[in-house]
Amino acid sequence: MNIDDLLGLLVAEYGAGLDDAKRALTSLVHDPDAPAGDATSLGDTSEFIARSLAAANLVNLVGLAQYLEHIGEVVVASSDRESTMRSVYAGWALDGLDVAAALIAAPNASETVELAMLHAGQSPLAPAAEWHDALAIALLQPPTIADDEDEALQYRFDPVTIADVSLTVDDADPELLSAMLADAPRQLERLYSDLMLFASTQSPTAGALAESQRIAHTLKGSGNIIGLPGIARIAHRLEDTLIWLDADRRRDPDSQMCAVRDALLASETLQQMVAHLAGDDLAPSYALAVLERMQAWAEWIYTGEEQTFAPPPVDLNAHRVEVSDSGEPRGDEAAADIPTVAQLATGGDRAALRVPSELVGKLLKRAGQSLANAQRTTQELRTIDDTLRLAQERQVALRARLNELQQTVDRQVVALQARRDEASEFDSLELDRYDALHLLARVVAEAVQDQVDLTSEVRQNTQRLVGEMRDEQRTLREQHRDLLNARLVAFSSLVPRLRRNVAQTSSILGKPARLVVEGEETTVDAEVLSSLTEPLLHLLRNAVDHGIEPTEQRVNSGKSTEATVRLRCVREGQFVRIELSDDGCGLDIDAIAARAREIGLLDDEQPLATEALTRLILQRGFSTKSEVTDISGRGLGLDIVNDRIKAMKGHLKISTIRGEGTTFSMRVPVSSGIAQSMILECAGERVAVSSEQVVIVLPPGSASADTEFVRWDDADVPIAPLANWLGFSDRAAPHTAESTFVIALGESGLLALAVDRVIEVRELVLQDLGGLLRRLSGLQTSALLDNGSPLFLLDIAALESRARRGVALSAALALQRRAAVSRTRVLVVDDALSARRAVEHVFEDQGYEVHSASDGFEALEVLRRWDIALVATDLEMPNLNGLELAKRMREVPAWSSIPVIMITSRGGERHRNAALSAGVHEYLVKPFSDQQLAQVAAAQLRATRHAA
Repeated sequence: MNIDDLLGLLVAEYGAGLDDAKRALTSLVHDPDAPAGDATSLGDTSEFIARSLAAANLVNLVGLAQYLEHIGEVVVASSDRESTMRSVYAGWALDGLDVAAALIAAPNASETVELAMLHAGQSPLAPAAEWHDALAIALLQPPTIADDEDEALQYRFDPVTIADVSLTVDDADPELLSAMLADAPRQLERLYSDLMLFASTQSPTAGALAESQRIAHTLKGSGNIIGLPGIARIAHRLEDTLIWLDADRRRDPDSQMCAVRDALLASETLQQMVAHLAGDDLAPSYALAVLERMQAWAEWIYTGEEQTFAPPPVDLNAHRVEVSDSGEPRGDEAAADIPTVAQLATGGDRAALRVPSELVGKLLKRAGQSLANAQRTTQELRTIDDTLRLAQERQVALRARLNELQQTVDRQVVALQARRDEASEFDSLELDRYDALHLLARVVAEAVQDQVDLTSEVRQNTQRLVGEMRDEQRTLREQHRDLLNARLVAFSSLVPRLRRNVAQTSSILGKPARLVVEGEETTVDAEVLSSLTEPLLHLLRNAVDHGIEPTEQRVNSGKSTEATVRLRCVREGQFVRIELSDDGCGLDIDAIAARAREIGLLDDEQPLATEALTRLILQRGFSTKSEVTDISGRGLGLDIVNDRIKAMKGHLKISTIRGEGTTFSMRVPVSSGIAQSMILECAGERVAVSSEQVVIVLPPGSASADTEFVRWDDADVPIAPLANWLGFSDRAAPHTAESTFVIALGESGLLALAVDRVIEVRELVLQDLGGLLRRLSGLQTSALLDNGSPLFLLDIAALESRARRGVALSAALALQRRAAVSRTRVLVVDDALSARRAVEHVFEDQGYEVHSASDGFEALEVLRRWDIALVATDLEMPNLNGLELAKRMREVPAWSSIPVIMITSRGGERHRNAALSAGVHEYLVKPFSDQQLAQVAAAQLRATRHAA
């Protein structure tokens, strides 16, 4: 039986009962209080609608079925309303039967769809906006036979194995996995709530099951993208069951409730799987039994012939994986229980929390401020203690003087007593005055002694507080270090994305290349690693495009056909060094010099060393390539790398050997935490240098020096005019052999920094410079002194590099203006965060500027704000799906020529045809390779440029 035969049956079924149903509703409209006769009862009308709905499902007219179902709900609801409202409900349902007849006569025609949507918008039950959006999409689908060839291909049921419920995350992309773990709990809670509502009422709110289907579909896609078959397989079979529940709710209630019961169990299983991956629970030991049950439902739905399917509940002990008290699986099926993300990060089975890096950054900043405040408080207490010590010393001196005074008064009193005994003319009043003075001296002496005792006691308390503040500083410093360590992540977390980038670029360019990584275990601050991502992607693309020769040229040079790009990461104290090298042809120094003279960066007679010439390629817009391709030629890329590295207060160095390859070496601070530093005074200003950059301090007169060099360790070390570099030349004293020199590591080697004096070496709590100071070259970071004044930590290599630039500034600025080209903007639209991130990475790795949206409405807003060159969108999304987005884009002249790539797991021909009809240029079915998406996008952009 073909589709036309089935449509004929639907027309006949609907026409046979339409008149009776309309008479019943007409009677209710004219006389809502009168009892209806047997032939025109509401029960018969509801039965007629149910039969028509089932017939619509036979030809897969999902929109018509949804519309008829709502009419039935309005008919049933009318019986519970007062007479006036009963008439309104019946009138709407009466008109709805005529609209349904038009939909049957002309399925998915635009006129009838518009009529149905207009009528649905006037429904007295007022369904949610999500219901209307789902109806609009469903009404556009053409009629098909449900078990046609593409459906048969989609549902092939192989035996379930333990590998199908695996949660192995060893090869998963950490960023995509983190995105899924952030999104999935909320989605699964929504799905579980909707299923519980259906189980209790058997009548969920409009669109609830459709939303549950979307959630299951999203989890299926995320599981497949990340490489988690356990989540993908169960979510896939759960989606099948939810689709059946939504389509056939009015038929067999026993099968319905069994399906809901098992869907709830599948939802709980997915929740436990997600919790396990987040490190909060063990893997579900009964996952295999649940998957077998959900697959049995799918087999019955798509291939079964029985009217009911109501087996007993799932045996949770079937295929159970035994788990020990420590969380370790036992037995042959132990592969089902695997290390969690938290365990992989910590190396154990300890509980772990997923805390955003931004929050840790805020805590780290506050911890640094607390430590700085504790240092200031300690210094103030020490100042108070010094003041008390001085007061105590003066009180002791005062007490000594009072003792002398008292002794003098005592002697005078004794002398007066003798005179009184010897002379009769002695004045007794004089003796009384000295007695009073003697008494006063004793009282003052006692008061001074009391003050000495009190001062001593206060000093003891102050010294005790100083000791406690030292302990507090030690605790705060440890806390600060712990928070720093909490933000440290292994460099290996970025490696999978870098490997994909090399694979994609080499595939597009036809240059076989492999990436070799050394030092993957090196830990780097999460924010630093995030900032390094784009520079590394640029350098890798550049290595494959510019550095590696075509295969034929490599063979002629005696090299292997497959090139090697080597990435090495190593920790150097407070810095991390990343070296990226290739075994290609190296930089063409002559071509670089010729191009620089051609565009005015160099004078015809201006000589430059090889190192200075290599740095010319970091100028914006500089390129020796004549053609513009999707990978290179715009002069964009290396300038971005240099800008990002400088913004991180790092340094980029380039070395090359003609015919052997090029090495890019990046040295950036590991994190902004605590640094052992040497505080110097230069031209009357205090500055600091990292102790790791200091080799030795030469005290005044300890080394011979002239105007340009200091003799140290049998070598002439060039003198660096630090005061001039810092802009203090008007205050700087000329250096002599009696000056203090600090031998430090610069960009080109050892330098002798001429300073006034070395103040101290101490541990500094580093602070953010702020947006304005961060732009200044030569300032690495800053700290606060104990008195609250700022202290800047210098980057000697950056200062030297800035002082030795030999490129004409005017020519460089002109080149930047000519190269002010914005990157190609791409919009990625997907409601699943992990799937969206995966597609974003593909485009970011190819050098595009990527914008994103979670549904069609957000995408329209992005299109209004930005000049988008290409849109990659999912098919099924809430609010506004991919089909509707493509149609709306075609209706707006400014967006009509933008190529649209639809990315979906729906491989059926009807979905593909609907997408192409809506204006989609390319239709990609998951799973697909990153290279395939990159090539399709590049082809579409080329076609758009040629058409323009």
